[in-house]
Amino acid sequence: MVTAPGIIEVVPIVQATVDINLTPRFYRHDPLDLHPDISISDCLSLLHLVAIGCAEIESQIRTFWQSMGSEFVYMTLHYNQPLDQILHMIDVLQTSVLKNSFGPISGGNEQEQRISENGILSQLTALLMDSPIAVEDSQNPDEGELAKLRLDVLGLLSVICRNEHGGEVMASHPSVVGRLVHVIHDELDTLYDYRHGHEKSAQQINLATRILYHLLTRHSKHVNLKEKLSIIPGGTQKHLVCLTRLAMSRGLVLEAGIEDQVAGCAQRLLEDFVTPEEGEALIAAFSLSKT
Repeated sequence: MVTAPGIIEVVPIVQATVDINLTPRFYRHDPLDLHPDISISDCLSLLHLVAIGCAEIESQIRTFWQSMGSEFVYMTLHYNQPLDQILHMIDVLQTSVLKNSFGPISGGNEQEQRISENGILSQLTALLMDSPIAVEDSQNPDEGELAKLRLDVLGLLSVICRNEHGGEVMASHPSVVGRLVHVIHDELDTLYDYRHGHEKSAQQINLATRILYHLLTRHSKHVNLKEKLSIIPGGTQKHLVCLTRLAMSRGLVLEAGIEDQVAGCAQRLLEDFVTPEEGEALIAAFSLSKT
């Protein structure tokens, strides 16, 4: 079993090794600046194994995350990094979700911890909108790879918001709600195009809608919805379009894969957002557009 002293020795060494290539990539330096013998993916896989080994004992997993640097996590999640490295860090972060924290644990005050957690949420939700950039000789991620990335991000966000602390931080964050609406809107458009990857779009919509519903109902006191939607272009309109489309979904043909419970969540959110008269008008308008 991994012991706390072992964690303290391994984690900083791995971070320092990774940083040799991580920082130049983050700042888009010349590829010749990279050390060819350092595999960031292998290093992050090692970190993941150590984290898993510590996960069953809270004191050990806390020690692990106290040894992790916030800047290291931010840079690894940045879209300047290769896709496989981002995915590895998302896996590592799954082990960080504790009752009163997620991500690196600050040795300072509560405000420093909140800044760290907000930074992680900013990086994660940016990946719902921005695609990782091809580095060195690699190819840009294809649609299937991007769908996996976004499902992994949404999966981590779902884990974070399950406890009161994580849900509160997510609801209070300036960008999380708006970016969830953005991904639901975009994936609904993809769903109606019915191209390859249809089922992955439906999965993203289901998961993102469930998270949005949780934040807007369980943590509503932290959400000024008009303000949250203003961070994306046409946010209020996209929100209404998403909820109405989902509320009317019957899970057939183009809407195959949309869960009944998700349609129900959208219906309840729509009822909270508009008056009964406005809701009826929206549903009537969308019913006409489907005929």
